[in-house]
Amino acid sequence: MREPRLRPEERAHIVAPAMEKDLSAAGGVRMISLLEYQGRVTAIYLVADERGDVYPVLALSREAAELKEAVDKLDREPSEKAMDAVIGEAGDLLWHVAALCREFSWSMGGLAPTNVFPCSLVVAANSIQVVVGRVAEITKRVVIDKNGVFSAEDKHKIRDALARVVHLVAVIALSLGTSLNQVMVVSLAKLESRRVLGGSGDGL
Repeated sequence: MREPRLRPEERAHIVAPAMEKDLSAAGGVRMISLLEYQGRVTAIYLVADERGDVYPVLALSREAAELKEAVDKLDREPSEKAMDAVIGEAGDLLWHVAALCREFSWSMGGLAPTNVFPCSLVVAANSIQVVVGRVAEITKRVVIDKNGVFSAEDKHKIRDALARVVHLVAVIALSLGTSLNQVMVVSLAKLESRRVLGGSGDGL
């Protein structure tokens, strides 16, 4: 990625007012709903393309690939740093899901995962790439063949795919011994830090 990743201690003590309420004095983490997460991402996110619904899809594909690379590295060389990298990449992926939901006026609250069980990280990361690939293919067909107009069926398929991505991110988090909530907190800390520094978040 183009910018250096925040170390765990930087994430926990970052000077970002919106994050102070998420981290308790005892080091615990406040629960954040997907809907709240989406609202806070929306307050930061800036679209970098004339067609707002296309840019998040491209970014989603990129982040899925980077998550896969991080998982592969963790599989080859297990370490706390490699684990932290996977959590960071999962957060990057999640905030692009939030951005895409915003473009279609969807609530992330409806994407909340159920029946989450741990599994192979490699399998989960591969599955995310497949699912995100479907979103990219649908978007490509819409842009080329439908003058950029998404049908109700196109939107339904994309929404189902995003729900699957959120579910798989939760699976990855659980498999690492953490939670989807922690992934969201890490993601927001990263985004808030870049807003404090004057960035838009597009450099993720």
